[in-house]
Amino acid sequence: MTLPVVMTVRVAALATFRAFETQAARIMARYGGAIARMMVVPAVVDQDVDLAAIRPLRGQSVVGTDCLIGEDGPDHRGFAQ
Repeated sequence: MTLPVVMTVRVAALATFRAFETQAARIMARYGGAIARMMVVPAVVDQDVDLAAIRPLRGQSVVGTDCLIGEDGPDHRGFAQ
């Protein structure tokens, strides 16, 4: 089973969150689980001018979208039993 999870972390607490996720990965490994992939989304994403121009069309037609652009976070798959 795969369980996607999105967590929003306070920038000022990033080090604390890293400690949490490392320990959580060890606990999950005890039960055969793993953090398969981490992604870090930057606080500010540059806006494409052409994409901004078609924003009204999107607003008139789309009910909702979650799209996160990020980069790979730490790999916690090394905690296997």
